[in-house]
Amino acid sequence: MQIRDVPDATERTLKARAERDGKSLTAYVRDLLNEEAATPTLDEVMAKIAADEPVPYDPDFVREMMREGHR
Repeated sequence: MQIRDVPDATERTLKARAERDGKSLTAYVRDLLNEEAATPTLDEVMAKIAADEPVPYDPDFVREMMREGHR
């Protein structure tokens, strides 16, 4: 993977952060990309919620769970 046209100021900032973390620029940016890829977007979260089975709401069940210390 290559990334072109990164502004010099951005590259300097990332290099400084990588150095502070004791990493190469490549390792630092790879970690950033892995973190970004592992974090679902709002659209992905909403799609998962929409696909999930609805949870029936039973007030008596909720009260019983709360009495037993469940949240």
